[in-house]
Amino acid sequence: MRKWLCLLVLILAPCWAKAAPDTPYGAELMLYYPRLTQPQQAVFDLAYAAAWKGEARAEMPRGTSYNDACAAMDALLLDCPELCALSGAYSVGYYLDKPQEAIYIDMEYVMPVSCQQELVNRAKSMADQACGDDFAREWILHDLLCRAVTYDVEGNSPHTAYGALAEGRAVCDGYAKAMTLLLRLSGMESGVAQGVMLASGASHAWNLVKVDGAWTWLDVTNDDQDDMTTYFFFNLTDEWLRRSLALETPGLPACGDASVNWHVRNWRYVTDAQEMKKHVFNNFRNMKVQGSRFCLRFERQSDYLSLRDGVVQWAIQYNKLGEYPIEGQLLTYYDDAQQCVIVRFDE
Repeated sequence: MRKWLCLLVLILAPCWAKAAPDTPYGAELMLYYPRLTQPQQAVFDLAYAAAWKGEARAEMPRGTSYNDACAAMDALLLDCPELCALSGAYSVGYYLDKPQEAIYIDMEYVMPVSCQQELVNRAKSMADQACGDDFAREWILHDLLCRAVTYDVEGNSPHTAYGALAEGRAVCDGYAKAMTLLLRLSGMESGVAQGVMLASGASHAWNLVKVDGAWTWLDVTNDDQDDMTTYFFFNLTDEWLRRSLALETPGLPACGDASVNWHVRNWRYVTDAQEMKKHVFNNFRNMKVQGSRFCLRFERQSDYLSLRDGVVQWAIQYNKLGEYPIEGQLLTYYDDAQQCVIVRFDE
């Protein structure tokens, strides 16, 4: 009798086949999907297939947990920027006598489902321009996205990757979703993180990305200023992030490797006063010969303030060397929390 009871349990228990959603990138590059349980992943796969085709309802296998259905949908909406047609609202159906069991998931759409393939095509075209190691590809995609998008709350679909890549207008989560898609299509693990900007208290979204084996924070929105691309928020550690942003998404990997930071990687991180003079003079020289600006990050606030508030005095000291003197109006752009300064001049 015991054997038959055991067999009956096996027959009635839902069977979750190990699979993966049919995404345009590998499932291993996703941030939230790998953290789901196998039953939750199975629900995710079914919902993804339905959403890609624009179906209003995804039927659930018998025995699907209501909580698993909700967890899967929450992950789907955060982890799949290519599903831009989804509104973000969903409902899970259940029987009144079995409220713990989900029988279907209903989804809503805000644009034609054909926009999803258009988005993927545009993203692939941009991602194909990235080459080199992880850092190099990330840098290329960062700059391409900044050039392609204007921050605009009045866009048609500013909270989507479609708004960023197809319409050229987006807000923070549109930037972050677009960057997630670009990075994954370039073969890099990435996802969207959510939180609050400390200076304003406004809700904000940015990226978590794995670069050369290290998790790091990337905020393309804050790097895309009106008349320039900055690198103040390009690959921050947890410590640097906490100066400007409060993370609200739980359970994400720690970011403690400063070696992938843009300034550190490009030898633009100043750690002491003696090093500062060398950095500033070398960058004045390079700015005059090769370009119109330079950007430095400072470890010490005193060094940061010295350049932020005294750039003219630094230029006077440099000009005394007599080599490639600086002439013209000097302009500074800075971020006090990140202790970064950009120096530009107009001849």
